[in-house]
Amino acid sequence: MLSDINPHLDKKHLIIKDVLCSLSKQNALRDKSGQFRLNGNIDKLKEVYVSSTDNASEDFRHKYSKIFLILSRIDREKNELSIDNLMEAIEEARAYIEDESNGYSTNFVNKFLKLYDHVVLEILQIKYMREIENKGENNNSETIKKLKEAQILAENASNSASKATKKINDMQKEYITILGIFASIVFAFVAGLTFSTSVLSNIHQASVYRLSFIVCLIGLFITNILHYLYAFIREIHFSKINQDFEKQKECAISLKSLKNGFCNSYIFRFNLLITCIMCAIFIYWRFFDMNTKNYIDQNTSKIHQRTEGNSTAGKGNDSIVEPNINKNNSNTQ
Repeated sequence: MLSDINPHLDKKHLIIKDVLCSLSKQNALRDKSGQFRLNGNIDKLKEVYVSSTDNASEDFRHKYSKIFLILSRIDREKNELSIDNLMEAIEEARAYIEDESNGYSTNFVNKFLKLYDHVVLEILQIKYMREIENKGENNNSETIKKLKEAQILAENASNSASKATKKINDMQKEYITILGIFASIVFAFVAGLTFSTSVLSNIHQASVYRLSFIVCLIGLFITNILHYLYAFIREIHFSKINQDFEKQKECAISLKSLKNGFCNSYIFRFNLLITCIMCAIFIYWRFFDMNTKNYIDQNTSKIHQRTEGNSTAGKGNDSIVEPNINKNNSNTQ
């Protein structure tokens, strides 16, 4: 408030303050009563600067510090008063007072010009300080903005470095896993091949049913091992390592759909087909081939028994014929 500086001003400086505040108002000299207001303010200044006597030593001299105090408070009252309006108004007042036709004394004109110079100088200083302050604020805001940007870049770089480190660790784990899986694949393939070779080398010692059952079992084992190992590698390669809780929840919800997908997969159909073939081989071997074999074994044993019976009877007849031949030979003699 401008009233706060009143205790620091004397009577004449208070009048100067009122004049400067009147000139600081918007359109102070441009409305209908502008000329009347200008004349009234000039008359107030004449009362301050021109003494009633002719003694020049008694003329009033304003203080620059008081002018600075008044103008600094006017600059703070930005809603009603403005130093820009004061600059325009005091320029018009100067031109009006310097006009000789208006009849102002030289002494008053000189006093007013000193006030004019001090007011204009102080206004320019205030504007300059404001410009420096604005530049400082802009520089500070730009500096703060750049610091924030640098901080964001540093955080992004730190996050990228941590992600890269984690990714490298995950890649190492994946490489170890993939190498282990390939080793398992090679081991399973070699074991299956060795087992198949040993079985097929003894093909002449086994029945066709057992041989077919073992071949189906070996094919089922090798195919499933290779399928699931390759599927695991495919999941590692194409799946995302980092999954948030929502995706894990979705995976838990879609368990039924995964189960349906497995039932409709090719490996399930292959396993079902091979299992049916193995069951059919077992059933046929158990209920048909074994009965046929038992029937053949029984008939073979019967034939052996009959053959042994016939050979025993033939030996008995030979023992009877030999004494009769010996008896006939003795009678002839």
